[in-house]
Amino acid sequence: MKESSASTWNENHFWLGLFSAMASSVFIGSSLVIQKKALSRLGTVKSRRAKSIDWNCLKDWLWLSGVFLSKHFHLLLLENFLASFRLFVLLPRLASRRVACLKYLFRFLIQRVNFIFPVGIGECFNFAAYALAPASLVAPLGAFSVIVAAGLSAKLLHEEINVLVWCGCIACILGSIVVIIHSPKTNFVYMVSDLVQGFKRPTFLFFCILTLLCVVALVALSPDYGKRNVLVYITICSLIGGYTVPACKALAVALVECISACSAQALYVTVISAVALVVCCAFQLYYLNKALNLFNTSLVTPIYYAFFTTAVVVSTGILFNEWIYLSTSDLLASFCGFLNILMGTFLMQVFKDVSVSMEQLRAMLRKRDRNASPDSTARLL
Repeated sequence: MKESSASTWNENHFWLGLFSAMASSVFIGSSLVIQKKALSRLGTVKSRRAKSIDWNCLKDWLWLSGVFLSKHFHLLLLENFLASFRLFVLLPRLASRRVACLKYLFRFLIQRVNFIFPVGIGECFNFAAYALAPASLVAPLGAFSVIVAAGLSAKLLHEEINVLVWCGCIACILGSIVVIIHSPKTNFVYMVSDLVQGFKRPTFLFFCILTLLCVVALVALSPDYGKRNVLVYITICSLIGGYTVPACKALAVALVECISACSAQALYVTVISAVALVVCCAFQLYYLNKALNLFNTSLVTPIYYAFFTTAVVVSTGILFNEWIYLSTSDLLASFCGFLNILMGTFLMQVFKDVSVSMEQLRAMLRKRDRNASPDSTARLL
């Protein structure tokens, strides 16, 4: 009886986590489209410079709703914390110049208006998904946000989506279905004691040491190779960012136990997880911005998604034993589904600005057939 109730509890958590992951992708994918729609309605997309401040957007409900739905909470929180610290450092220096002080204060409030809504709905669902379902299920489903953004851009912004992007969307959907079917249906961490046992596991300690050595080596090589090879900064960002999900999952479990039981162990794990989350996010944001500043976004995004998702799946699989009840066929199917998602993400990012339609493809095929027909006739003769 206890086993059946436990399996029912696990199954309910799996479907709740799956729903939270899908809802997170919907909200995060739609947020930027909603904000862009609001800015285009206000006439600020093409008519204004990128660094100008538009006060009208603060009065627009559509733009504010996009802000409320959007943003990765941990990166947003860290960014605004650093900006707030800089503000309080500079304000005493500007105290003698009232006009400059007020001007800087207003500019700061406009630029940091996203902090009014620090807990984006998308990241709330993402946090709940990692707390309820295995990370090997939640992490690959992040590609759905790209699909949502592409679909809403075509519908709301009337942007032309070429056939290669739609093929990428279909590949992501099919790969996600395969991952959902073959992913582990059980969450193996329920208490803080399970977390502590996972942290002490030799395989996880070896993984941490190996990751640390790789990061140190790549950081040492980054001044020479970082500007020439896109993989250097992305690998550093992905290896460090791979610990954000275990820290997030540990924080969720520890917070629940800390609120319900208020144990000292749960409090320690909560503090350590929160500190680890902030530190990892700081390094992740720093090196991701370096990669984006040096290389094209369409190149960085699919590579970062692949590396980051792989790091998350490996780290959580080692820490939480998410693979022990999966058969070999399930592991291979999950790997193939992830490759399918990766291929779809690559198509959507690399070919999103290429003008390719079905009519152009048909014309190219007809032209190829016409050019090939004399050769085939000569061969037959």
